[in-house]
Amino acid sequence: MNNMAMSLVPKTCTGLLVSMVLLIASGCAPFEPQLICSELTPTDRHLKIHIKDEKVKKVTPKKKHVCQGDTVIWKSIDKDFKIAFPKGSPMAGACQDSAGQKLSCTVKSDAEVEKKYKYSITSGESTLDPHIIVD
Repeated sequence: MNNMAMSLVPKTCTGLLVSMVLLIASGCAPFEPQLICSELTPTDRHLKIHIKDEKVKKVTPKKKHVCQGDTVIWKSIDKDFKIAFPKGSPMAGACQDSAGQKLSCTVKSDAEVEKKYKYSITSGESTLDPHIIVD
């Protein structure tokens, strides 16, 4: 390899590393990785609901990876909300109305894996449709 090619390698890698650090630091991680559930014990998985001016703006993360047996906790800062799974729910029991600004539901032990479950978050007249993925 010539000197010019050798000098480009560190700069390219450094630029890529700096770009990734800035992307993650800005809160815009490129994706949430798939979980290897066989290596994990059930745990709490948190989602934050952003409601502003009576509208559901977003939920972070928009796509949430979970495992069977995990407890999913949705939380809003200042508004009540409802959750609905229109095409089948991966959650055990009734998982719909928040108790205040928080709702906790457990993923069924027999929930279909490698499936994306679309659900709706409703607050007032506003609705948002994110996903939960059971790994």
